[in-house]
Amino acid sequence: MDKDFTELQRFQSDNGDACLMRFDIKPLPKIQTVRQAFDGVLQFSYNLEISISDLIGDITIRENDDEDWDNSVAQHRLVTSIPPSTKVDMNNVTFTHYWGDGSGPHTDRAVGNEVGIAVCNYVQEDELYPYHVSERVRQDMTFHVMVAKYPRQHL
Repeated sequence: MDKDFTELQRFQSDNGDACLMRFDIKPLPKIQTVRQAFDGVLQFSYNLEISISDLIGDITIRENDDEDWDNSVAQHRLVTSIPPSTKVDMNNVTFTHYWGDGSGPHTDRAVGNEVGIAVCNYVQEDELYPYHVSERVRQDMTFHVMVAKYPRQHL
């Protein structure tokens, strides 16, 4: 687990949706604990509008500014503006959990008792923040992140 790995697939679904599937392994040699890495995942997730703007260079704003987030659940109601005039709607909920005592899920070859998981899925319908289908393109996203410690491979 010493090298970056990415697998990417792009395809069109039966109903015409453009789909992308991506699988990444990202070694973090400077991180000392799983908790540190998982906190980085949380920071990225809870500031998703800033993270997306930084990654793709377009402007993304959050339409829901809930300040009373439970640190294990967050809704992301985002709108990205892509020049010259395209707006993209995204509405996701992220669930996270960290286990530091060995009670969480176990994976082959993982070292130690720590594991963190983040799962994000799109919201199909939302009465508070409805999709603007006549004005914006809808983007649905689902992802799963698992953070665990693995031994370094010595060649």
